[in-house]
Amino acid sequence: MNAVFYNNGRRTEEQKQNKSIRLNGGASTNRLVKWFRELSREELLFKQLYSKIDSFLSTYNKKPNKALQLYLPKNLKSLDHEITGDQIKKNCKGIENDVMVTLDTLIFKIERIIRNLNEDGSAAFQENNYEQAQKIAENAQEITLFLRKVRELQKEWADIFEKESV
Repeated sequence: MNAVFYNNGRRTEEQKQNKSIRLNGGASTNRLVKWFRELSREELLFKQLYSKIDSFLSTYNKKPNKALQLYLPKNLKSLDHEITGDQIKKNCKGIENDVMVTLDTLIFKIERIIRNLNEDGSAAFQENNYEQAQKIAENAQEITLFLRKVRELQKEWADIFEKESV
């Protein structure tokens, strides 16, 4: 985000009275480097986060800006149990990372499909369209089984490279 996004780059009356200067995104970024570090595009964590942002935006037929920059708090070692830079670097290298990112993306998209089916099924049920609700439920069950298989493949893939690093 940059200052242009907020208030179209104009200062409020209060800011003018306090004689505050106009800030742009660069000025804010320069101040934040004390607490955050920029993730390089080559880092696996950047690729994973970018993939998740891209998947999220795709639901709105949007794409991330090409100039996207991602920052991580300097004291944060991991984002959650799935994404830890040290674990990823230890267990996967090169093409293995790309496969993990691809599987993460696939899992995310399948989960979104299941959520949408659940919503559609619920709506059909509320409209007393039980036949349609049943078809949606069966479809969701099949996709949930497929999701389990993908998760098993992801675990198997990680296990292969974990054995190599031992």
